[in-house]
Amino acid sequence: MEACVERRDYLTIRLLILLTLSNKEKSVNQIAHDTKINWRTVAKHLQHLAKQGLVQQYYFAQQLKIYEITDTGMLVLTEPPRQEVLA
Repeated sequence: MEACVERRDYLTIRLLILLTLSNKEKSVNQIAHDTKINWRTVAKHLQHLAKQGLVQQYYFAQQLKIYEITDTGMLVLTEPPRQEVLA
């Protein structure tokens, strides 16, 4: 019996991350758990979203990074998302 693995494109992953952060700041592992996306994938996309100014690190400790959505990130969720913003 084969396992069914749903592949998501990078736009879907980034939107899911932004949606998850729209409620509350979270760690990489919390985002991974809530979105059912591998934590390494989440971390990679968070770096990209931070460079775009859509999320930022809220708290940083030795082994813990907490991220929050920025005002710009909230705008992406309230307006029709443009591919170039998330790309």
